[in-house]
Amino acid sequence: MFDKLNSLYHQFLRYIKFYWNKISCLRNINMQFCIKRCMLFFQAYQRIIIKFSIPFLIIIILLYSCLSARRVVNHNLTTIFELANNIRLYYSNKPDYWGLSTNVLINNDVIPSQYVEHNVIRLENGVRILFGEGYSAEPVSPRALTFDIIMPNLNKAQCLSYAEAKLSGQQLLVLDKLTIYNDLGTFPFTWGGENSLPIKKYSSKNYCMKGSNTIIWSLK
Repeated sequence: MFDKLNSLYHQFLRYIKFYWNKISCLRNINMQFCIKRCMLFFQAYQRIIIKFSIPFLIIIILLYSCLSARRVVNHNLTTIFELANNIRLYYSNKPDYWGLSTNVLINNDVIPSQYVEHNVIRLENGVRILFGEGYSAEPVSPRALTFDIIMPNLNKAQCLSYAEAKLSGQQLLVLDKLTIYNDLGTFPFTWGGENSLPIKKYSSKNYCMKGSNTIIWSLK
């Protein structure tokens, strides 16, 4: 990292020299003096400035990563509930969600083509989702009044972020249950249950594990 910063630093000095030559041509005495002082300062304290800039760059990178990951989660959740609205419209003239599955929704153009690639539904950052019933996304059983949106292969950080993401009032109205599934077991969050909805911050930390997690949204 130091070598990279050193290279960027020298590039920065080259820009200063470039503008110094430009200003010299204009004979702006005050600006010439200012640029020259800056050049001398940056050259004299080059290593100190670079060393002190490393922790600040690390902090900036970490903050950017966190904000970017949160934006992706929020965007994907918005997309999930928009797709759920499409599904409800498609089944509005049917008595239940019998037969609903990923393939049925793709084949009947219920899922916009922008999310479908080789019969796989992916959201931003390549996050995959399935539709159906239960962990295996089986076709929905007869007389079922809910359907599941399944998001598999989440790491622990993703599992926590999606499980504990804040949902709007309208989204909560159609949420019947949220389930975390992994090698530790199956952990449902329900209205008024032992693990209650809406999920509060840190309340899913004991259920999301290192490794592969699946989150299942059961929607009305």
